[in-house]
Amino acid sequence: MKKNVRYVLFAFLTVFGLVSCDESDYEYTAPEVETGAQVYFPVSNPSSMDLKSLAGSFVVPITRVDTTQAMTVNLMAEATSQNYTVPQSVSFAAGQAEAKLSIQYKDLQYDVTDTIRIKVDESASSSYGISEYVFTVSCPAPWTPWCSTVSEWEACGMSSEAWPLSKTASTCTYTYCIYWDGDDQGLPIYYRQSTIDATQGQFRITNWGAGGDLIVEYNSATGACQVLPQYVVDHSTYGPVYISDIPHHSAQYTYEQFPCFYNKESGKFELSVVWYVDAGMFGNDVETIQVDGFYVPDYSISALFEGTLTDASQTTFALLNLQEIGPDVEAVKALVVAKDDDAAAVADAIAAGDVECDDLVLGNNKLSLNDLTGELKLVVVSLAEGEVKNINVFNFEYYGGGSANPWVSLGMGLYTDAFVAPMFGIEVPTYEVEIMENTENPGLYRVMNPYSNSVYPYAEDDCAADGLYLEIDAKDPNGVYIQLQDLGFDWGYGPMAVCSWGAYLMANGYGFDEVKAEGLLGTLKDGVITLATMSRDTDKGTSYYQGLLFMGEDGYYAGGNDLFRVVLPADNGIVVKAPALMKTKPARRMVGQKARKLEKAAACRTLKTELSM
Repeated sequence: MKKNVRYVLFAFLTVFGLVSCDESDYEYTAPEVETGAQVYFPVSNPSSMDLKSLAGSFVVPITRVDTTQAMTVNLMAEATSQNYTVPQSVSFAAGQAEAKLSIQYKDLQYDVTDTIRIKVDESASSSYGISEYVFTVSCPAPWTPWCSTVSEWEACGMSSEAWPLSKTASTCTYTYCIYWDGDDQGLPIYYRQSTIDATQGQFRITNWGAGGDLIVEYNSATGACQVLPQYVVDHSTYGPVYISDIPHHSAQYTYEQFPCFYNKESGKFELSVVWYVDAGMFGNDVETIQVDGFYVPDYSISALFEGTLTDASQTTFALLNLQEIGPDVEAVKALVVAKDDDAAAVADAIAAGDVECDDLVLGNNKLSLNDLTGELKLVVVSLAEGEVKNINVFNFEYYGGGSANPWVSLGMGLYTDAFVAPMFGIEVPTYEVEIMENTENPGLYRVMNPYSNSVYPYAEDDCAADGLYLEIDAKDPNGVYIQLQDLGFDWGYGPMAVCSWGAYLMANGYGFDEVKAEGLLGTLKDGVITLATMSRDTDKGTSYYQGLLFMGEDGYYAGGNDLFRVVLPADNGIVVKAPALMKTKPARRMVGQKARKLEKAAACRTLKTELSM
């Protein structure tokens, strides 16, 4: 019907002369043929681009029609941000149809969109191509948002299986042991993942240190972590304090030597870190982070060695009171060995079943001495899953079985504490102690119980129990030294141990004669034992010290200018003038959670695992 009506209407218009049939109305005019290069932007160029923050540049294709000659074409460009540098011209080689414009950029802000407009000079443009190219550019954030819970993580489109923290908690405990000591509990912890590389992530702990953030880099494929150098706090004397993993602080070390790791099964970080200032470092050690919400197995054991007992059959046993066993411990075993045996190797042999040993129960246990006498070691281990989980070691002596005890008491002498008291800024005491000598090795002395609750002037509940001693090798009166040995107590910085400077050098490869020739050993003269005084130049002048005090793994210069001395008992025919005994106990500085280490101790470098500056 429509076709018929249209025909009738056309016929009607023709009859009345309303439709012209003049041939001039159908004259065709051909379009003008363009000449020149005819430079234009391809229609395939995108209208928006996502940039990578580290790339620094991107390219824009531009083409031309006439490729016979080499040429350079001027461009006009503008952008909404000065972060972009756009070329003001483009060059084509002879025969080249397409060129690439390289646009440089810097200092991009994530998730900010800018617009760039590039126009070809009219003398070289084409009416039939895009001579003005307008597009937007942006740099998407390379990380997911910071997430503290698995629900926030899933809201970002991430899988709950990839969430590395607890699904029930978003806090953690950081354990300090270098610049500060103690546990910092309830710290918020967050995680984010790279949007470019799914194996790369970051943890952030807030309100850490002096109230700032700690960032830990994380590889989710390997569990490896990194602590890049970052500011923590200002020290009153040394200025800004920083923390770093050891390989980032000193390139001569590797992560194989000083690993940093996160175990997502247990929620525990173990980070080999160093705390330092421009002038030096406070120390290096392994500091840990335990994420809340994970089950932490308890393999601990608590035991008290109570000496030896000889029964009616004249059999002698070591007595051990096993006071506590962690709920995850499967067995507790013990073995008495010679003092020089390596405790870790003994523990491994126990776990492997290579040696016969005693099984322990809660309460009192009588342990076989295996016919050993002299200086002995009791190794106690907790076992689970076929592995050693914890080791306790007790040193003791037993001279039965026909072996005479070579140690005899000389009586009461005097001891001046040059190690512990100076480090804690309290008055150096001189006090009475029992002194013993080895009859088989004359000149080998023991200062008995120098830091015990019953003897030490500053004794408190956390001092040593009776039975320990400080052994001094004075067999050569002009070559006196104190080998590294435990003092038996801990004031919050780790178990304390001491050694003289000469003994430390000999333990690190120097010979006795070499150290003696340098005057680095002490003397026994007129019944008085002293140690060599060393000097060290510092920014504040010359510091003097006679030995080293270790607190945990950290060793500090200790003693002072001619502080250390032991006055042997006078009944050996030597008459000495005894210094006045200390009668009062000035209060010592106690260590609390997250307490700052004493400045004198903190200013010294770690010696046991010393790093080059």
